[in-house]
Amino acid sequence: MSLTRRSPGSDRVLLLSNDPNYGQPYQQAATEEVDEVSHAVSKALKRNRIPHDILWLGGSIEPLLETLKRRPYAAVFNLCEALGGESTGEILLAQTLECLKIPYSGCGAMALGLCLDKGLSKSLLRALGLPVPRFFTVAPWEKLPTLPFGWPMIVKPVQEDASSGIHDQSVVRSKAALGEQVASVHSRFHQPAIVEEFISGRELNIAVIGHRRHRALPVSEIDFSTLPAGMPRIVTYEAKWNKSDPRYGGTVPVVPAPLDPAFAKKLQRMAVRAGRALGCRHYWRVDFRVAAKSGRPFIVEVNPNPDLNPDAGVARALKAAGISYPAFVRKLVQWTLDSAR
Repeated sequence: MSLTRRSPGSDRVLLLSNDPNYGQPYQQAATEEVDEVSHAVSKALKRNRIPHDILWLGGSIEPLLETLKRRPYAAVFNLCEALGGESTGEILLAQTLECLKIPYSGCGAMALGLCLDKGLSKSLLRALGLPVPRFFTVAPWEKLPTLPFGWPMIVKPVQEDASSGIHDQSVVRSKAALGEQVASVHSRFHQPAIVEEFISGRELNIAVIGHRRHRALPVSEIDFSTLPAGMPRIVTYEAKWNKSDPRYGGTVPVVPAPLDPAFAKKLQRMAVRAGRALGCRHYWRVDFRVAAKSGRPFIVEVNPNPDLNPDAGVARALKAAGISYPAFVRKLVQWTLDSAR
């Protein structure tokens, strides 16, 4: 593959990933997953004959700056999701690359920041007329407000991803349980909690890819039918990352989801619109819950730079759309270079 050069001699891509030895204990499984993805992407880059180096970042951005001083790169393939275990470090990294005018794959700093704040992103989507669950946030110094909607509710950290902080007890049905979960988020994550009305029903997600023109991939559904009885129908951290946990086998993705074609197209249009509204680019995923009684869809979250593991949801959706993993990696590199022109 012929790369557009930033400067003389810059014909390589720098693949950035997280050092699996850094991060909070509760993030370990997700951090190891990013490390696996970096090897899969490196293999795809080799298959496409794209020269590259790999840099694993831990608790500081300094190794990146030193690496860029020693060698110019045509682009950065960005897989970093945190610095020093802090999700906000992902934004700092993107801002640094933007200041250095180095093109990088995936969503920009603005989109990463907007999507990381669940309350802010939901407020923006709601202002644009897109359906989101009712919600409120509670900062560590605030008391619970008068409850604006009824039970059940779900409690999450407002600024975490990869299902961190989401477990069976996150779905609450009493004020006492609500207070306990909000306090748990405050003490464990040192950030506000977001409390949403819990939408009982199907869980769907849609990956969107593209540069300038965007394409929604086939709709995926989380099949909860084999989840052990008594467990809430949600994707907890254990369900997402712990392969030995019964929740993992009880949250199986099905793609394409069995849906009415017209309804599927409606969701795909919403996924494209939601990502664009938050400034996403190259690839993102939108998670939906569909109310069991009304059949109304709600956008639960917009995920910039979702997991690119060949066994994860984006890769499954790509396969369902007839796009191979190496071909998508090649597209990402080309879109990155094109975005800098």
